[in-house]
Amino acid sequence: MSFQFTCPYCFKKTLVDDRYCGQTGPCAGCGKVVKLPEVMPASLPGEDGREPPTSASPPLPRPTNRHLMPSVLGKLARRRWPIYALSAMGLVLLGLAAWSNLQSVGMLQWIDAIQQRRERTLCMNNLMRIAQALDVYAQRHGHYPPAVTYNENGKPLHSWRVLILPELGEQALYNRYNLNEPWDSEHNAELISAGCPKVFLSPARSDYPNSSQCSYFLIVGSGTLFPANSVPLSPRDIGDGAMDTLLLVESNSVGNEWTQPIDIPVEALTGASGKQKLGGTHLGGATAVFADGTPAWLPNSTPPEVLRSLVTPNAGENIDSAGFTQPASQ
Repeated sequence: MSFQFTCPYCFKKTLVDDRYCGQTGPCAGCGKVVKLPEVMPASLPGEDGREPPTSASPPLPRPTNRHLMPSVLGKLARRRWPIYALSAMGLVLLGLAAWSNLQSVGMLQWIDAIQQRRERTLCMNNLMRIAQALDVYAQRHGHYPPAVTYNENGKPLHSWRVLILPELGEQALYNRYNLNEPWDSEHNAELISAGCPKVFLSPARSDYPNSSQCSYFLIVGSGTLFPANSVPLSPRDIGDGAMDTLLLVESNSVGNEWTQPIDIPVEALTGASGKQKLGGTHLGGATAVFADGTPAWLPNSTPPEVLRSLVTPNAGENIDSAGFTQPASQ
């Protein structure tokens, strides 16, 4: 048998066979000569290097399998895939049914209304830009630009749209235009073929943005801001108030090239069939702008006499234009 001996010098513990009891020898740790005890000392439990006996064996570790859960899930998935497929198909059918229901309650009409309102807003932005350019031109020259420019023989040359190109930031295009030639000369016709500047085009047009025709027009004639055969008025000449006098209107029925000097005569606008001259790119009415730059919405139901009051700058009518400054909801 063996017993545990502790060196008195280095305290190293060593297992020693009992046949060496009483003998001397060097320590395996420090090398000093030590004497072993004459009789093997009694061993305490565990001092002989062996575990003391126990009454019961410790429980064995529980076997684990890290791949057990994925394996089980895989089996379940293989068994239940028809259920999953049917569930996915059911979701698809529910989605189709929901989309069909949205259509039935007017979803497409709602989207279309949003698009129409967006186009109307963009159209009004164009009109406000043009109104501002007309106002800047009037400040520089003392009056609005003439609706039509004539040569010495009385032949129409070009439209007011050409004259305000610099005020719209289109100086390069203005420089390319020959003011000494008519709008449809060989040289100026090249500018027509290049297309109308986007600021003169309603975004609601079916041929936008590739059209060479314009969408916005002055109201010309007796009693308007642009009287025939006379110098146009200036903003300070508007007695009825710039906020109550229309400056530009939108139309899709005139059909002229953007450089062509054609606008809407006041007689055609305010006659029995005058409302047909307005609008054409928006449902329910036409966009316009007042002389102070405020955008307007003119419903198709606007009476001709009200239109007449809105386009005359000095007739003294008592008309409330506030109802035309907010677009009607669709």
